[in-house]
Amino acid sequence: MLHVPGLEGNGGRPCSCVVIVDASLVPGLHHGAAVIISIGIGISISIGIGIVISNALTDCRLIIPGGRGEGEEEGQSKCAKTRAKPFFYYALFLQCAVRIRIRIALGMLLARSVPRIAPVFRSRAKTQPLAPTRMSSNAATAPALYRPESEVLLASTFGSQPIWKARLEERGLTVRLPGEDVSKVELGIVFNHPHGVLDDVPGLKAVQSLGAGVDFMMEDPGLKGRGVPLLRIVDPLMAERMATFCVWATMNYQRKCDDYFRAQMESRWDKSVENYKNVDNRELRVGVMGLGLMGGQVARTLAGLGYEVSAWKRLPPSSGDSSSDLARVRVYHGEEEFLTFASNAQVVINLLPLTTETRGILNARLFNAMPRGGAVMNLARGAHLVANDLLEALASGQLEHAVLDVFVKEPLPPTCPFWLHPKVRVFPHMSSVTDIPNGIDQIIRNRELVLKGAPLPLGVVAEPGRGY
Repeated sequence: MLHVPGLEGNGGRPCSCVVIVDASLVPGLHHGAAVIISIGIGISISIGIGIVISNALTDCRLIIPGGRGEGEEEGQSKCAKTRAKPFFYYALFLQCAVRIRIRIALGMLLARSVPRIAPVFRSRAKTQPLAPTRMSSNAATAPALYRPESEVLLASTFGSQPIWKARLEERGLTVRLPGEDVSKVELGIVFNHPHGVLDDVPGLKAVQSLGAGVDFMMEDPGLKGRGVPLLRIVDPLMAERMATFCVWATMNYQRKCDDYFRAQMESRWDKSVENYKNVDNRELRVGVMGLGLMGGQVARTLAGLGYEVSAWKRLPPSSGDSSSDLARVRVYHGEEEFLTFASNAQVVINLLPLTTETRGILNARLFNAMPRGGAVMNLARGAHLVANDLLEALASGQLEHAVLDVFVKEPLPPTCPFWLHPKVRVFPHMSSVTDIPNGIDQIIRNRELVLKGAPLPLGVVAEPGRGY
């Protein structure tokens, strides 16, 4: 602010004006910032000059016709005229000069900015197309396929089989389907495949699952005597997806969300659904069956949310398995501790591998050992569950809720009583699915290692002796 000598406002206050530095002359100033500053300068100057002129006209009332104010002496009148008239012209000249200066500065800025900015936009429009989808980016950046003449056989009952086929072909593989020529096939890629489709593959070196499970491969009589490695997808994000699903399923039972939904469908405002009391996390006991990659992640996630979590596994924990870091989880193991585990779990989540020992493990014996009114969630394999035992437990009130994502026969037949059961939630085997781009990468990598005879990553090869 600069004080103008000889100018005083009302009450003798000094008048000041703003001193402006031309933004276009500041070295290194960003063009966009300079334009904004110039606009601000124009507004500031207009306001400042308006205030100055207003004060001057107010103080110099003798500028109006009549020559003097009422009651003022002639000496004061001449003094006011002398001060006001030169300043009025000065202010008018300053305003015009500043406006001309601003327009020149803005013109210079635009002249310098447009030639620099325009080519940038033009080059971006030409060289930066929309980012490719995740599925296509892997194919675009992947290295050359190892031994492209080696073909694969794809056999799956999943509805996504055409997508897998297309993505594998994008990576350069020749993909055969059941019934086609398999003379050059060296890798089978399967999921819940019809038994026998691999029997006629003479050069089979390995069989790759499209998911984490391998039980359907171990149950194929044609594979048992061939001695080829059975491979699985190992994806930590699948464990995270499963944990997210289990959090939802647990909270759905905990807060009786299905009952609220039924009340909504009946247009019924019912605040008594939870008996006017919310069950807190620390009050709900959750038991996880199986502590592999997925079971361990589920147990850790629920414990981290404050639930009282226990787990059961067939063998005692070892220092190298996924249960060794479950400090907040009580781990039971073996047949002798199975019913103790069940008696302490209001919610049981099954994530066991399907083996001879675990087939039919979700049965009346387990349900009757659980606290009355509990919930069961089968997210592993359909053959773990004895369906009639579950229906009886739901009918008697021993169990109040069930979430089923897997079934002995998939797709689930329309006549199955689970579809319309008010206490059962049915999902089409979607609690945690393989991410296709990630799965393709793993299949390509495993195929190359198998063809080279190189070691495979830890956890990829199933162990037939353990059943998973």
